[in-house]
Amino acid sequence: MINDENQNGFTMLNAKWEQIGFQGKNPRTDFRGGGHLGLLCLLYSVDNYPEEFHKLVAVTRDEEVMWLTAISSINLTHILIIYFFMNDGDVSPQYTKLLAGRNQFKNFCKLNMMDKRTFFEINNFGLRHLFRTWMALVAKNPNNIAMIMGSFNACLDKTKLCIHEILAREDISSIHHLCRIFEEKIQSMDQPQQ
Repeated sequence: MINDENQNGFTMLNAKWEQIGFQGKNPRTDFRGGGHLGLLCLLYSVDNYPEEFHKLVAVTRDEEVMWLTAISSINLTHILIIYFFMNDGDVSPQYTKLLAGRNQFKNFCKLNMMDKRTFFEINNFGLRHLFRTWMALVAKNPNNIAMIMGSFNACLDKTKLCIHEILAREDISSIHHLCRIFEEKIQSMDQPQQ
């Protein structure tokens, strides 16, 4: 059994977890779908994209935005685990509407064989895309937090579709090439819409 307190008396229960987007004082309860891989994805984003991660965390718990960085990342990890057929057991049909096709899975396996950061890079891009999709929704619907909160899965679906379309490309030659494609997409999302 896992204790909430270690042998030195330090507890993992702390309200500070909420500041980075966990739902409560005990982060362990939020890892259900993403599991250990969800934690590793969060750590990867913090270690490899600290400025971007800080930008996402900066709006966490903003009453007008209601963006939860940590739980969003964990949910995305769960979605990608299913998308790439890495899950055990049955899942809700809503998560299996779009799964990696032959090209997407082939690209993922090829890139992962060359560089084990592949899943983490896809997850990090997905989190950044999801954040921008969420913020665009907030900008279009100010003061309608109930509608926005009910649209989280639709934002996840848009992010998964974007990943699906990128991974369908036949010209992806390396993880560096994939990351360049991801950066171009993020930059295009950051451009003001006309």
